[in-house]
Amino acid sequence: MIGKIFIVATILLFSAGIYVADSKNLSNLIFSASSSWADAQGEIREDYLVLDSKQSDCVSVKNKRFRISETTVIINSLEKTISLAELTVPCRAKMTYYHNPQENIFEIISIEVLDNSLP
Repeated sequence: MIGKIFIVATILLFSAGIYVADSKNLSNLIFSASSSWADAQGEIREDYLVLDSKQSDCVSVKNKRFRISETTVIINSLEKTISLAELTVPCRAKMTYYHNPQENIFEIISIEVLDNSLP
């Protein structure tokens, strides 16, 4: 239920015309909106990582899987929201995530692409 509330709140914020000019403010918006939801699951982490590969429901960093859900927000280097299909890997990104101890997997809150020019 909290996940659905998060989705609705995110859609309302964007459809109401709240556009954030720079990625730092967007990060704060995403982090603030999701922190109470993820705190119930586990500590929220924010790391700069190289995303090695992707599948239909996850990305991998050094063979560690991070699950992407319908609430995950992906921002490209032009600060536009994109889908997982549009995400180019490998890439450098700032990823906000938490550990879900019930399923023993990392859940991604947001991915902000910093650099797509990796070989």
